[in-house]
Amino acid sequence: MKLRSKLMMVILVAILLQAAVAGLFTLNTFLEQSRQSSRTQLSAAWNRARSYFEKLKHSSFMLLLNLSQFVSEHWELAADPEAIERSIRYQSNDIEVDRILVAEAGGRLLAEIARNREAAVPEMGALMAAFSFAHPSSNFYLPESGPLYLITGTWIYRRGERLGFVALVKAVDQNLLTAVAQDLGTSLALFAGGRHLCSDLPPFELAQGRGSGSSGSVHTAVGPFQYFSRVLSADVGGKLYLVSLKSSLEERIYTARLSRSFLFAFLLTLALSGLLAVALTTYFISPFSRLRQWIEGYTRGNRLPPWQVKSRDEVGYLARAFHALADKLIQEERVVKDQLAEISYLHRYNQSILKNLQAGVLVLDGKTRIEYCNDYVCDLLGAERQALLGETFPAFLSRHFILAGNPAGGADLQNLDLRHGGRLDGIVLEGEEEKRLTAKIIALGSSDHQRKTMVVLEDITQSARLWKKMAQAERLTSLGLLSAGMAHEINNPVSAILSHAQYLAAVEGDEKRLDSLRWIQKEAQRISDIVERLRAFARGEEAQPGSCDLNRAVEETLELARRELDAGGIVFQRELEAGLPAVRLSFGLLEQVVLNLLANAVQATGGKGTIGLRTRRLGAQAELSVSDDGPGISKENLKRLFEPFNTTRRGRAGLGLGLAICYSIVTRAGGEIAAHSNGGTTITVLLPLEAGKA
Repeated sequence: MKLRSKLMMVILVAILLQAAVAGLFTLNTFLEQSRQSSRTQLSAAWNRARSYFEKLKHSSFMLLLNLSQFVSEHWELAADPEAIERSIRYQSNDIEVDRILVAEAGGRLLAEIARNREAAVPEMGALMAAFSFAHPSSNFYLPESGPLYLITGTWIYRRGERLGFVALVKAVDQNLLTAVAQDLGTSLALFAGGRHLCSDLPPFELAQGRGSGSSGSVHTAVGPFQYFSRVLSADVGGKLYLVSLKSSLEERIYTARLSRSFLFAFLLTLALSGLLAVALTTYFISPFSRLRQWIEGYTRGNRLPPWQVKSRDEVGYLARAFHALADKLIQEERVVKDQLAEISYLHRYNQSILKNLQAGVLVLDGKTRIEYCNDYVCDLLGAERQALLGETFPAFLSRHFILAGNPAGGADLQNLDLRHGGRLDGIVLEGEEEKRLTAKIIALGSSDHQRKTMVVLEDITQSARLWKKMAQAERLTSLGLLSAGMAHEINNPVSAILSHAQYLAAVEGDEKRLDSLRWIQKEAQRISDIVERLRAFARGEEAQPGSCDLNRAVEETLELARRELDAGGIVFQRELEAGLPAVRLSFGLLEQVVLNLLANAVQATGGKGTIGLRTRRLGAQAELSVSDDGPGISKENLKRLFEPFNTTRRGRAGLGLGLAICYSIVTRAGGEIAAHSNGGTTITVLLPLEAGKA
């Protein structure tokens, strides 16, 4: 939008705003006076209607006093109801009540004078229960069903004895309100709480309980009305409200006429304001129009056109200053464009490097808050970038990582000094697969307000695993050297036992003893086979070639375990998948593996518990899992479970070689072995299937 249009718009808006505010204020004043006048009229009508009900109460009360005195003096007429009724008619001939009731103290009706037989009458028992009539009183009465009544009554006493009571009944219904409304020149309605009782208008709803003197508008079947409501009496439940009403049509017609007058005046002001704005704008904007034409000449040719400024006023000063400023800006613009192009290229180049870098990169501000993190960090933690930005580096490490050897969290991270850089090792990310990382801290900037810190998180999980495998290999080498010595020492006595057992079996004739000798031969031969395997383990040979039925090996080893492992209190649960192909491992080696696993499970349960054995096929491998319901293994011991001489048993219970031998046998056969502990321990062995059956 041009300056000319802006200035014209400002002038026009200012004039119109002033006219609109003044007009609206005047219109609102007239409307408020009209509404106030209506409220005053409605309030006056309400007061006149209330005066009518007060007069009705007063006249009924005065009649009650006369009647009660007459009935008390002539109570002997009670034996003749017709006589007392004639006497009361004579006493109350000119009183406006619907009914006059005379009853005994027990409630029996003696006389009923109906001034208006069409009017309803309340039930006698409910009427006597609702009022005590200890003294002459006049109250409104609203039964559960029926119209509203004005009851004026009292008990009749003579010489302290209660003889009966006299009650004057006036029905407050639509007929009564219609007569009063016609007399007062306004509409009336009665409400008990939110319940419509009667009115000279069709029934309508009105919200009550707004306090004394509430007013507003209401829509009825005959049109809109203004109302004034106030409590007339608290005799009935929810309070009795008297409402005076006045039609809103007259006020709406007045408002419409006043609005049309205001609109005509506003449109006339708009036309005059437009003419005045055009004239003022033309006068004030002409010097700026000439300056705009000179600036357009510069923008079209990117050069300052010659212009001799003779004016010494503000416009001339502005032109000369702009000429010098524009010449300087042209020169600096070229330099800035070149620098921006170079910065943009470097930014894209760095972003590409950081995005594809296989390491986490964090940039911290002077208060160690994270300003930037690359995609690798988000993928590593599975978090959104916005959730990480703004978090301090110590809090970031404490929330997502732990320090090796400090399971409680990052208590030591709060005291990190990042000002001089350095290296932080032993960072562990827990999850389905534990990862180990190292953080390289690089200080950027020197002053406090410019200090930045770059942190590079490098995943060293594979390196740690490689070093762990190398350490495991060294331990197995040590185990092999030890096994070689043990095999040499064990082999000689075992050979002697085997020879003597064979000799005794050859000469023994007793079948029972012969069975025992055969069992000795079998077990001695197994010891000899184990010794031979220890020799092979010491020499670093591969596992013996061969194949066997995994389920049969489990079944036979389980029977052997029942006899040798003191497993009488153990419940063995087998879940062996039928039809498994043979695995690529000799029967003897597989039997040794299963027996070692069962021995560890029995030891874990303490001889009482449940041990589960499960086999199944997983692709080209067969899985064997041995689980127990023992106390489980700590996380720290679980990491070193397959290391030689690692044992949690005390005394002479074990030397920690069984699982190390299992690890050696399984891995040399091309399989895998792993352990999991969570409320018990499960060791899983994966063995390759025999060639041609995978």
